Amino acid sequence: MEETEKQEEEESEEEETDTSTEARRHALEDARRVLDHELQSLNDVTQKSWRIVQFNGLVATVFAALVPIQSGLNQLTLIPGLVLAAAALVLGYSTYTAFQTQERERVRTGPETDMYRAVSDHDYEEDEYLSHALRIHADDIDAMQPTTEDKSEDVDRALLTSILGVILLVAGALLLFTV
Repeated sequence: MEETEKQEEEESEEEETDTSTEARRHALEDARRVLDHELQSLNDVTQKSWRIVQFNGLVATVFAALVPIQSGLNQLTLIPGLVLAAAALVLGYSTYTAFQTQERERVRTGPETDMYRAVSDHDYEEDEYLSHALRIHADDIDAMQPTTEDKSEDVDRALLTSILGVILLVAGALLLFTV
């Protein structure tokens, strides 16, 4: 009778370990997916900021090419001059802010190669590996989310100032041509 109870306890412990290992495997897959999603979000923010830089450059180029042709800058009066100067400053700030989000930043994307080497060199249990990998992914996700949020806020600010700059540019051009 005692042997049967011991056997049942061992089987129960094995089932719990298998369930625990399986849960860790699923959690690690989920963590990898979340980390991939965060990386894609960071990439999207970076691409948006680059488009703002390109747009601002295009607006400045078109304006710089058209205004001297359409009207002599010697006709520039105080109010249109101030509005155009403000537009240039706002567009410059927008471009600078968007360009700053382009700075390369090291992000971790899961376990480093040292961990894989350690696993291959030593006998680690699967649960131990899965637990360690999960902790690393969780730390990486926690570190990446604020970076993505900060860069996203910078891109939003760059977009709004770009729109304001274009509005000021159009207003200054209208004032320049009508005054």
